[in-house]
Amino acid sequence: MVLTLHVARLLDSLRTSPTQLAVVVKNSNCKVVQMLLSKNFEGTFKNIRVGENTSSHLIHLSKPVDARDVFPPDTTVYTMGRSFLWIDAPSCKACKTLSRNSAIPNYVMFIKGVGVLFSFLTPGPIVSKKIVDSMKAEGLEVNVLRRSSLNLRQVLTEKQSDVLFTAISMVISRLKERRV
Repeated sequence: MVLTLHVARLLDSLRTSPTQLAVVVKNSNCKVVQMLLSKNFEGTFKNIRVGENTSSHLIHLSKPVDARDVFPPDTTVYTMGRSFLWIDAPSCKACKTLSRNSAIPNYVMFIKGVGVLFSFLTPGPIVSKKIVDSMKAEGLEVNVLRRSSLNLRQVLTEKQSDVLFTAISMVISRLKERRV
């Protein structure tokens, strides 16, 4: 319990806390979204790995896909069963922006008639603002839906707090030993 109080004070002293951001990009140039629309596929993005040049998308389709479908030549599509697609495609402007910044995408969803919803985690509000500003500078129409700070005290369990405090204490004691 004493360790947890020390960790709580330590976490309170952090200058910034991670920021969760949800944005809608209304004019996305995502090839995967365009492909899904052109083929009348409906599905959910289960995971995405953003990259500077290529991004990987794991999509769960609402209806089975015909493995004989023809896909654009600049994409690599793997059918996984009849209802999952793994698509490697050239990165869109939003994915490129996320790949160039400190961001961890945790949810992507295409909403027909609205745009692409991105939810991602950043180290703090300054990085979040930089990402939104960068997307806008790329010509994307971005609306911020939600911005919230994660309170690390509420995220960590008591045991995780104890482990974190012990690790920090070990680092501090080693630094003190080096100074002697």
